[in-house]
Amino acid sequence: MNADVLRYTTLWLVLGEIPTLLFTILDICKPTWAVSYRSRDYPTAVELAAACKIYVRDTVLVLLAAAFAMEALIAIDFIPYSLQEITVPEFLLQYVLSSLCTEALFYWLHYYVHKNRGLYRLLHSNHHAYVGNSFALVNHVLDVPEILIFGLCPAIPCILLGVNIRVMWFLSVYTNWQGTYGHSGYSSSLLDWLLLTRSIDHDNHHKYPHKNFSGGGYFSLMDRIFGTYRA
Repeated sequence: MNADVLRYTTLWLVLGEIPTLLFTILDICKPTWAVSYRSRDYPTAVELAAACKIYVRDTVLVLLAAAFAMEALIAIDFIPYSLQEITVPEFLLQYVLSSLCTEALFYWLHYYVHKNRGLYRLLHSNHHAYVGNSFALVNHVLDVPEILIFGLCPAIPCILLGVNIRVMWFLSVYTNWQGTYGHSGYSSSLLDWLLLTRSIDHDNHHKYPHKNFSGGGYFSLMDRIFGTYRA
């Protein structure tokens, strides 16, 4: 199993980027059937090109960082996840626990960055330049330190809880899909239920930056609990 960990980790990270590619194709081609699902203005060609450059840089950075980190852990024979076989009930329990912890960690980190104006200007202001429209690539319009900080949100709970590596792979992909959909500018009740998040909720965060700090999982559960939700 150890020999396959690096390959499968990279494969799952690539899988997490599929929605970004699909939504971007829709933004470029603007097929008639998709227009009714578009809840925000379409991005301009200039916006798409600028965001695409950042996306390529960030995606390569994340994939390389993850690959090198996993290779280093394998070299010292220390993989902080269970590699044993896992039953479906065990998988579901571990996923729910780790995803709730991920949502809580992301919520409070995101909330703190917004409330600390120095950190906001340093880390997050470029991401919030998109107010009137949104598109999938915006999910990756992040400064490098911001990627490293928020990218740890799924990893830390998984390590601390000692979950099965398959849970970590699935959680990483699923949270990335949620984030991409939340920034996509498209709204579909089917995708809302498949991804357990409403894209309009994160749209509202970009419109009203003092609301909707959660990653959107479980229909913005953390915002609803802590009173920062805006529909």
